[in-house]
Amino acid sequence: MLTAEQDVGYDSTGNISASAIQVFHVKGSPFSLDQNEIRVHPPNNSKGNFGNILPHLTVTRTGMLWEKKLNLPDNAGENLPWLALLMLRESEWPGDGKPMKGTVNQFQHSSDTTLYIPQLEDVLSEEADTLCQYIEITVQQFQELMPDTDIHSRGLRYFVGARTNQTDESQGMSVITAHRFPQVDQDKKDGNQFRVYLVSLEGLECCLQDKWPSGIVKVRMLCLYHWSFTSIPSNGESFHELMEQLLQHTSGSDTWLRYPQLMQTSGIEHIENRRNDGYVPHVYHTRSGEETLAWYRGPFVPVSNPPEPVIKSSNTSQEAMVYDGEYGTFDLSYAVAFELGRLMALADTQFTVNLMKWRKNLTSLFTKHYLTDDDDTQINDRFEDIFSNSDWANNVQKALKYNTEQTVLTQKRVAWRRESRRHRPNPIKVIERIMDRRDLSYFNTLRSSEEQQKVTDWISEAAEHVDIPLSHMVPMDQMLPTEHMRVFRIDPSWIRFFIEGATSIGVQTKFDVFMNQRIRNVATPGTEHLFGMLLRSALVSGWPALQIKGYNDHGDDAGTENPLRLQEQVMLTIFREVPKRITITEPHEGLSYGMNDEGTITVRHIEPRQIGDIVNDSTGQPVKVPIKNYIDPNNGVLNANECMSELIRNIPEATDDDQWMPTHFNLQLLNGADQGVFEIQP
Repeated sequence: MLTAEQDVGYDSTGNISASAIQVFHVKGSPFSLDQNEIRVHPPNNSKGNFGNILPHLTVTRTGMLWEKKLNLPDNAGENLPWLALLMLRESEWPGDGKPMKGTVNQFQHSSDTTLYIPQLEDVLSEEADTLCQYIEITVQQFQELMPDTDIHSRGLRYFVGARTNQTDESQGMSVITAHRFPQVDQDKKDGNQFRVYLVSLEGLECCLQDKWPSGIVKVRMLCLYHWSFTSIPSNGESFHELMEQLLQHTSGSDTWLRYPQLMQTSGIEHIENRRNDGYVPHVYHTRSGEETLAWYRGPFVPVSNPPEPVIKSSNTSQEAMVYDGEYGTFDLSYAVAFELGRLMALADTQFTVNLMKWRKNLTSLFTKHYLTDDDDTQINDRFEDIFSNSDWANNVQKALKYNTEQTVLTQKRVAWRRESRRHRPNPIKVIERIMDRRDLSYFNTLRSSEEQQKVTDWISEAAEHVDIPLSHMVPMDQMLPTEHMRVFRIDPSWIRFFIEGATSIGVQTKFDVFMNQRIRNVATPGTEHLFGMLLRSALVSGWPALQIKGYNDHGDDAGTENPLRLQEQVMLTIFREVPKRITITEPHEGLSYGMNDEGTITVRHIEPRQIGDIVNDSTGQPVKVPIKNYIDPNNGVLNANECMSELIRNIPEATDDDQWMPTHFNLQLLNGADQGVFEIQP
């Protein structure tokens, strides 16, 4: 209420007072919510395996669920929310499933005497024409799917929660969770559609207490928000099932990236040694036309102790070939690396242009600085100047006539020029002598140019992240079967030959080779025997944000790089250290509630010092409660009271249900991410 007063003064009559009162009603709309402050899970119109998920809705207002109070006996509705989530499957929908639309006045009036209509309080006359949405369900549906007694009203309380910011209590969110799982018909491949309604419980207090007026068949409920999703049956490819399959394939087997054991070669030691080292055989057609056997191994070495780096550099792929005279075979691993680097560089126009510009700039700087060295003999004096300033020349000029003088002068000039050419340094030898120097400090400390930075970035990306085609990493599919993981060490020599091939573009002379060596010294990153893992699984395609982590002997991060997705179902992860174990974790795609694929929930501590930590039994294993035992098999409704009693029995500090708060129950229902742990064998 706002009051305004005014006094008007006159000399003869005195002051005249006037006042006005204006009444304001400040309230939020009880008939709808701003969609910008709402988040839901599963997402609207989504499709997936949601059978183990309890749908929930999040609002960016901490106290919204308690803005109204339910009129229950003994103030039982004091701490209860006035909103609830009602989920219906397609066979239960009223009409097409979408809420009816009308005004508040239309919502509160109907000629149907079998319909129960809640009476809303504090509805102003000017709000009668406000638009709203509402649904109508049967009394049987209300009794089965909504809390209906004092005992179950406690369940209503435990399916809501609020979180606030410790530094700013005005910031936070309210979460309301459905208490029904979206059960799916297993024989329906396309799944079942579900629609979730955020309904108001205001005016439905008698219905919650199961005190229905006589003759009532249906009940009308105000709907503030709604969304739909499709839940499909499990096809054996859930995260948990795929992880179990991956663990089964990995446990007790050879996880190194190599070709599988060949029965027919088990007695041939040479071939077995090659296979164990990660090589695969290929038919090699030589340039001269002959056909022979060649071995190839990519940049990944399947051994704990990789070979020592190759010191020799190559300027062509043929120089990188290794011939085994004893068996008459070629090792083309480094030659292929050289050619692959060259082809990938040629395919990138920007890299090629920057490389040529960088080499040209280095050549100009080299010529300007080193080819004008004081050590190099330079004869710049003219013969005429030397001749005219000598005593012998003066005597000759006096003694001889002009013609004789010219003859002597010409002969002397020819002899001088011959002598000058004989002492003049050979420019090629001068360059070779300079290139052989080891103290090219000026050349090695040149300021970085834009071209140099771009070339270096390209090489670093290709070398550090092994950004090469998968067919060159894994030359045969049998080395990396589906639903398997393989580990390896990175061969720095292979990476170095790859870089040499990439920088070999445009090399024609020995001086270009020298320039290339300086470029490689600057651009090549420090190569080392890094550790890595390749994963081929439906986990990669189903969960693109898959989290992979490696841990060393001390339990610290083993320098895990960001995983790189190579193909739809193939992911590469590099580690700076050799990990003791590797974990593959389901991505935290958002807040969700429910149970895992086993039909259980992992129990967590509620004591402040350990809140959220997993409760372990005497053997150190996580304690799990079979929540599926408390789900109605007919409609998927979770019995919160029985489930809560089971949780209290398994949490040490939960000795009394009076200690339970809504956040504690929400904490237990929080659907934690599944994880697989792989021990790395030395």
